[in-house]
Amino acid sequence: MGFGTAFILVDNVKKVLSELGVSASVDQAAFNIAGPTNADLYITHTEFAEKLKQAGKTVIVLKSVVDMNEIRKKLKDYFNKKKGKE
Repeated sequence: MGFGTAFILVDNVKKVLSELGVSASVDQAAFNIAGPTNADLYITHTEFAEKLKQAGKTVIVLKSVVDMNEIRKKLKDYFNKKKGKE
């Protein structure tokens, strides 16, 4: 995923989080930087998902970073699942 794509994803995630009423810090990072960080959640395209999962990260995998419906559904599922564990 290139920097332009990453910025689009960040913007779309922020929009969906706002719709859901969720306050969160959303940043983009190159994979070599993202791997060692301790974010609560990683949202990525399929190309980096396995490496993040292997590193023990919580990952939402997107087929399309511009599909707002996919982003919305997967974030809702994540937060609903998280609520169930609390």
